[in-house]
Amino acid sequence: MRKPLPLLVAAVLLCSCGREVKPIQLPPKADQWILVSQAPQAPDQAPETARQLGLLEAVHADYNGPAPASVTVYRMRSETVAFELLQKWRRQPATLPFQHRDLLVVPRSDDSEALQRFAKALAATMKQ
Repeated sequence: MRKPLPLLVAAVLLCSCGREVKPIQLPPKADQWILVSQAPQAPDQAPETARQLGLLEAVHADYNGPAPASVTVYRMRSETVAFELLQKWRRQPATLPFQHRDLLVVPRSDDSEALQRFAKALAATMKQ
């Protein structure tokens, strides 16, 4: 009769081989916008919905460009959870949220035309 211990050890080793999650690092440049600051956001500053769904980390960044812009990014437990957060997101003025993998990305600018361009450039840069 085989001992179950080798199977248990194999299962633990397989589970520990998951992908390494790197901290959120936003692109230094998105089209004409240049990153000027990036800082982690305290979990208690994140929306309640994000915390309830399993927020792992959040960062806020400011960009200089044709119009001032900023972005807040929320890393969720999975792509599915990030999509669920996008569906439940309460739309705020001057924002254009989108999902990228396990991230909910919320660009912001008071200039609506610049916001469209910034969000598009940011999305394209993050896909690289």
